[in-house]
Amino acid sequence: MGEDIKMSDFNEAELVKILGLDSAGNSKKEELAAMIARCLSPYVMLKYNGVIEKGSNLNDLQNGAYYYFVETGEISNSPGLDRFALLQIEVGTFGLQIAFAVVDRGMKWRTKHGGDDWQSWNAISFT
Repeated sequence: MGEDIKMSDFNEAELVKILGLDSAGNSKKEELAAMIARCLSPYVMLKYNGVIEKGSNLNDLQNGAYYYFVETGEISNSPGLDRFALLQIEVGTFGLQIAFAVVDRGMKWRTKHGGDDWQSWNAISFT
């Protein structure tokens, strides 16, 4: 076995791998990027973002932040707003979509649970 290296003798560099012990005390190594992705995955909910394309079905979106303009073309399961920003979050078996009107005032939302279908859109109005 090699000599221990003092912490003051370590070089500064970009980390690529992490060395450590598992719960049984066995030595393990893991790629740093894989460890960060594994640790943050429950918190990084907005993986996708961008425009909702013509012909899209809002029931099939991934977690993310999207926008839609009526000029894009028809979409399925729309909240009925001509121009909106949409936030979708699914955590475990629960799902939530919130559509914010970007021209008119208003907001619509809907939820789902488990293998159930998305519920109908609910309106929230601001005066």
